[in-house]
Amino acid sequence: LPGGLLIYAQGEAETWSYRVKHADKCLEIMALDLSGTLAEVLERVQSVAASVQRLSEETSKVRTAA
Repeated sequence: LPGGLLIYAQGEAETWSYRVKHADKCLEIMALDLSGTLAEVLERVQSVAASVQRLSEETSKVRTAA
C-alpha cells in the first residue's frame, strides 16, 4: 500500500500528513470532530469518506503499475 489513514475522534478537526522514512509511504492522520448537529457531523464524515476513496484509488494505481 502507498500509505494509510488514521482517524481519531476529536473536538477540533485537524489533518496531518507524514512521510514514513525509508519506506516511501505516506500516513495521513485526521481528527473527526463529532460535535455539532447530525448534519454537520455527517458532512465531516463524507469528507473522511472522500479521503478514503482517494487513498483507495491511489492504491489501485500502484497495483496496476506493478
